[in-house]
Amino acid sequence: MTGTDTDQIQRVVSPSGVFAVHSAGAHVTQWETPEHGPLIFVSEKSGYGLGTPIRGGIPLCFPWFGAGASGGKSPKHGFARLVNWRLVSESENSIGDWTVSFALSNEDLSNEDPKATLFPHPFEAAYTTTFTATSLTASLEVTNRGTEPFTFEEALHTYFRVGDIRQTEITGLEGAAYLDKAASSPTAGDDPIYQEGPVTFNGEVDRIYSSRGTTTIIDKQNQRLIRIEKSHSKTTVVWNPWSELAKGMSDLGDDEWTQFVCVESANAGDSAVTLSPGATHTLRVTYTVTSA
Repeated sequence: MTGTDTDQIQRVVSPSGVFAVHSAGAHVTQWETPEHGPLIFVSEKSGYGLGTPIRGGIPLCFPWFGAGASGGKSPKHGFARLVNWRLVSESENSIGDWTVSFALSNEDLSNEDPKATLFPHPFEAAYTTTFTATSLTASLEVTNRGTEPFTFEEALHTYFRVGDIRQTEITGLEGAAYLDKAASSPTAGDDPIYQEGPVTFNGEVDRIYSSRGTTTIIDKQNQRLIRIEKSHSKTTVVWNPWSELAKGMSDLGDDEWTQFVCVESANAGDSAVTLSPGATHTLRVTYTVTSA
């Protein structure tokens, strides 16, 4: 491990599986079930600790996505994944299902913290995850505690473990418009493209889809399906860096790009959320795994 030693890890081993969440970023790093094995990817080269982004798991992107509302300033994908969240509760039921909740507000950031100046709004965020032997449900709830509206972006930047990205497909995005952000792609740019057939992988993929619908990851090598059902999310991001980009990433092994695909439930860009004073927005996602 690198980084500070104040990150607290909540980890459960039960009949339903093995689950782990860090207080640093409220970051899920493990979802492993008896029947289907590890379902979340985390790089063996990842750092950990406050201020250190974890390469893998479920990074929480808030209050901006990419450069987003920061205007190109750091940190990328917002500050929520870099700071310590407050543990609110955790519970395990009789069959081993586990629920854990965290909270974060502007008051958790000191006035001297440069992150606070990039989003100077009173807010309260609550993040809850529930793990079972066949599903993981995550909900991010943001409330405006101020007297003026504010706008934010958000994403659950989930790294799903797959047997081989080259033998993986994603269905449910057929016909959806997307922006191609892959630097190595000949179609990259700001003009919308429409998805034809399932999403397949034979090179770098970095796409922002305008889609509210359900998607399914077909992991052919592991013979399993992961269904992604979401609510109050207008954007789906699909990403895999492929081999050349992976070589330049210090926190990702050269061959690890074959082992994951990111399918991110988001509200970013034109789908950013504007909250009135006192209003609450909840992004909710359920991942369900079955045999193919």
